[in-house]
Amino acid sequence: MRSFLVILTVLLFSSGFAQRNYQKGSVVLRNGQVLIGDVADRREGFRTEISKRIKIRVDGKLFAKKFGPRAVERYTIGTDNFISLPIITQSRFLKTEMSVSSRGSFTFFMLLEEGVLNLLGLEYFDQDLNMIIMAFYLKKENDPQLVRATQGVFGLKKKNLIAFLQECNELVELIENKKITSPNEVVIFYNDWVKANPQ
Repeated sequence: MRSFLVILTVLLFSSGFAQRNYQKGSVVLRNGQVLIGDVADRREGFRTEISKRIKIRVDGKLFAKKFGPRAVERYTIGTDNFISLPIITQSRFLKTEMSVSSRGSFTFFMLLEEGVLNLLGLEYFDQDLNMIIMAFYLKKENDPQLVRATQGVFGLKKKNLIAFLQECNELVELIENKKITSPNEVVIFYNDWVKANPQ
């Protein structure tokens, strides 16, 4: 009887511990199917890790379904939005360049700002810091290129952004003079500029 209670306690604890990261959300598959329920994209434990596949416990269903980034177009979890893009990475002159390509490997990005210019967040686990951190990228609507927006604690990657957004002189000047210092501000200003200056 005692061993049964111990096993039951462990099962209940493990179940509750593993399910803490489920939140209300939705998953849109590439075949157009929309699933609504409780979504998880983390593995909780002694160390929180990013799951390679997201899980959704569809409303009214007992068991969770799992989907990798190739099958998913986008998903929401709580108030956060994610998209899946086929990414190819190339190294040139000690720089790593990323772009969208049909030959790429599908990857989940957090969609932080959406418009003609998008702000994307790529989450990864930093072994040195022992925590999940995020790298920020800009992507124009009809341009496959992803441009790294920040360089860690050093702020904006000004040369990258100025070259990428050179058509918007006002924004370039603000970046150069450190009047705009965050990727969110860059994206909001650029999208407002596009609306005010339709081609």
